[in-house]
Amino acid sequence: MRQTAAFSFPVTTRRFAMDFNDSMLLFNLIALGCGCFFLYNWFRLRMSGGLFESSLLVPRGKTPQQCSDAQAYIRYIRPRVLVISIAAILYGAVSMAADRFGGVPLQAELVLMAGVLAVVVWYGVCASRAFRKYWGV
Repeated sequence: MRQTAAFSFPVTTRRFAMDFNDSMLLFNLIALGCGCFFLYNWFRLRMSGGLFESSLLVPRGKTPQQCSDAQAYIRYIRPRVLVISIAAILYGAVSMAADRFGGVPLQAELVLMAGVLAVVVWYGVCASRAFRKYWGV
């Protein structure tokens, strides 16, 4: 360990510090996990054929039984859940691979991030319209 000139505190090398790549890895893992959660909700909608408690599908303070037309809502929201799940999983996987193996320019990663952000905003608009129409929120 070396000592700084003005302080007597030791300066350590990267023992517990996170650098930019570590924080991006964490962000990519969160995106991948969210994509898996979305895909799980899509599979559950597909297999059960009915609504269930989920923060992704049911507005806060409402129950699935309060939906005015559950089958129409499922037909509307299910393809949109699939789109956001694929986008999040692809973003997380491609970004993790790019961070691990390199070779992907920063501009390409920023375009991918902007695309995923656009899908998230699109899903938010679609979900809020569906919440107004089927739950009166």
